[in-house]
Amino acid sequence: MSKNIPVVILCGGMGTRLREETEYKPKPMVEIGGKPILWHIMKHYAHFGFRKFILCLGYKGSVIKDYFLNYEAMSNDFTINLGKGNHLAYQSNHTEQDFNVTLVDTGLKTMTGGRVKRAGNVIGGGDWGADRLVPDCIRALSRHQPIGIRSPHHAVRPWQHVLEPLSGYLQLGAALWQDPQKYSGAWNFGPDDGSHLKVAEMADRLIKYWGDGSWEDLSDPQALHEANLLKLNCDKAHAELHWHGVLTNDECLQMTAQWYKIFYAAPPRDSMYEICTQQIAEYVDRARR
Repeated sequence: MSKNIPVVILCGGMGTRLREETEYKPKPMVEIGGKPILWHIMKHYAHFGFRKFILCLGYKGSVIKDYFLNYEAMSNDFTINLGKGNHLAYQSNHTEQDFNVTLVDTGLKTMTGGRVKRAGNVIGGGDWGADRLVPDCIRALSRHQPIGIRSPHHAVRPWQHVLEPLSGYLQLGAALWQDPQKYSGAWNFGPDDGSHLKVAEMADRLIKYWGDGSWEDLSDPQALHEANLLKLNCDKAHAELHWHGVLTNDECLQMTAQWYKIFYAAPPRDSMYEICTQQIAEYVDRARR
């Protein structure tokens, strides 16, 4: 992974569970060992070579701005000549000399979902999460076992390939860079209405592109109620960013099945980087049409 990729850190929470500390400062500025929590997080990433940071500010963001504006003076010994022609000379260097820090106000009451944005149920190669439909399907199919699913004919979900919301995030990031006040807030990058499928339909199509397999209904009538229909309203992204998904459900599932079939067929899986870059290139080409 390129170390030139910026690390985005959410710094806007009010820290209500640390009220004694956060009444006059934001949670990221609560000190541990004489240094703010935020400093420790950035140093951790710097240890692995990341030196560019984007800080999403909210509650008492001015305290974080003041910290970085005064960072040199507060982190170094220095000599200052007082008077109208004052001159400041630092006598030491700290180890954060090449940090590049961008501070962006994202709104006082913006929630976490609004700072990092929202997407639908993403699918695509490389997801191994537990209790997630596609990874569960792939594990069962790779072992030649039936897929166990719940609410196959009632639960309807929005499905999209992971490259779809990522394209929206990148587009939004460019817009935020140009005008952070205008584009801060909550955004949804989800699939169009035609991309909503019942769980059974999703499993059937994935089996089709895998080549073989079956599923079985494991619904528990005593289980807690689960919402039958989940949808995201993406009108804002459509109108203000002119963002739209470009892949059909079948194209998403074909790409996903292709990735996992190559993964299981080609150990030690040196080819996974190639299939990732190939699918990204194909998606970019499709999006530009």
